[in-house]
Amino acid sequence: MVVEHTFITTLPEPDALRMAWELLHSRGFTPLPAAELAARPPASNAVELRRGRPNPDRARSIVELPQFVRVEWDRGRVVVAASITPRTWMNRQYTPGTIMTKPINARQPDQENLLMAVIWALEQLLAHRRPPAECVAGLDQLQAQLIDKARRGRRKGWLIVGGIVLAFVAFIVFAAKTFK
Repeated sequence: MVVEHTFITTLPEPDALRMAWELLHSRGFTPLPAAELAARPPASNAVELRRGRPNPDRARSIVELPQFVRVEWDRGRVVVAASITPRTWMNRQYTPGTIMTKPINARQPDQENLLMAVIWALEQLLAHRRPPAECVAGLDQLQAQLIDKARRGRRKGWLIVGGIVLAFVAFIVFAAKTFK
């Protein structure tokens, strides 16, 4: 999923890109690996960062899915492109922390909201000049909700598996006592 947003800032290029880098870095985003930078040299007026696990199959929540953000400054116009790589299995999307899947082209509101929260934090910082702590408050709250939702989903899955195993053991014990 890719989300792109454009807004205007009066900050000069070095300040805008530095502030965007600092905000994203404070939320776990890191520069691209050297192999990717060698393949395509970075633009002088852009910042590209990523976070999350390299493999979406290892993600335990939506927050841990691979995410990529590019912030480009062009004469005061800031273009933010953010993407997230969903976990797929057998041509279906799997949301970490749940046992349900969706078609590959179905909308994922939680992923959309996470990307929009990152973009909104950048816009608040660069266009509206809010303090960084205020800018990321909504993002932090959403991330905490997504992590908790995934944790509850995993717990529910384990309880279902435990109930099935317990029912199977009870059936075996019942059958052993009945048909002695």
